[in-house]
Amino acid sequence: MELSHEQLGEDFLLFLLDKWKISSGESIGSPYSFKNLPFLYDYVRDTFSFKVVKKSAQTGISEIEVAYAIWRAIYKRGNLLYTFPAGEQLQQFVDARARNAVVANEYIYNFVSGSLNLKKFSINKNQIYFRGGQKRRQIISVDASVLLADEADEYEDGVLYTLN
Repeated sequence: MELSHEQLGEDFLLFLLDKWKISSGESIGSPYSFKNLPFLYDYVRDTFSFKVVKKSAQTGISEIEVAYAIWRAIYKRGNLLYTFPAGEQLQQFVDARARNAVVANEYIYNFVSGSLNLKKFSINKNQIYFRGGQKRRQIISVDASVLLADEADEYEDGVLYTLN
């Protein structure tokens, strides 16, 4: 049975509130809450296939996107590509945030089905690829159904446009 877009948004929201643990900062390991970030509630429930957010730093969007990538890898089919403007910063982000979110959460860790390194997570037989986006060639050969482009305004000119 195919879920409606509304149901997918609700399912991700429930995953975030019931299963997700904050992956960094003062609240690391705590259950996710919208208490200090109420403006993210509608963003989480939005299932439109193309979203762009203009925001200030440290608003919680990257946390949401990592949680979404992992949720989608667990509950749906298809590979994901998570990009960041620079490879070195992405590796630090994956190590400190994404991998920590998986390893520190027994529920999520049970879905690991292979690699869990700085370039690729295998979760429920789906792949989440992590790539820097300095050059087009870093991202064009990845087999992915979903693209998550963090800090999109910082990419070199034209890199993200090649993925359309």
